[in-house]
Amino acid sequence: MVLHLYQLQNRFSMDDSLKDLTPLTDITTGAAQQQVVAALDDYRALGATQTAPVAVSVEKVGSLAIGAPGTRMIEVVACVDATGVDMVNKKTGKSVLAGERNQVNLFTLEVVNEDNSWLVSDIAAKPTKACS
Repeated sequence: MVLHLYQLQNRFSMDDSLKDLTPLTDITTGAAQQQVVAALDDYRALGATQTAPVAVSVEKVGSLAIGAPGTRMIEVVACVDATGVDMVNKKTGKSVLAGERNQVNLFTLEVVNEDNSWLVSDIAAKPTKACS
């Protein structure tokens, strides 16, 4: 699920001809869905595309937990390495990203079970030096 999310993000970020975001919205919900769609919309509004796929590895999968009201959830930690990846304006070829940014981040993703489907519901990032 988590790796699939990042595969889809790579695909949609690298190919702005893909307009139907249903594959992304089918595996996300809540804040995560808003975050993923908004980031994609923002880059597309800037005329930007991603130059290469980011590398993703799952570092940790937590135990099944029960949240409010009886929602099943799992916390997953993924390392995302964007070293050598840029978002560039298609017309100018110039980067639209901040010059000083973290290339490698640990993302904590909350995955919840809604209607017998596992969906990413929250995503939080923390800079790190390298993936393990």
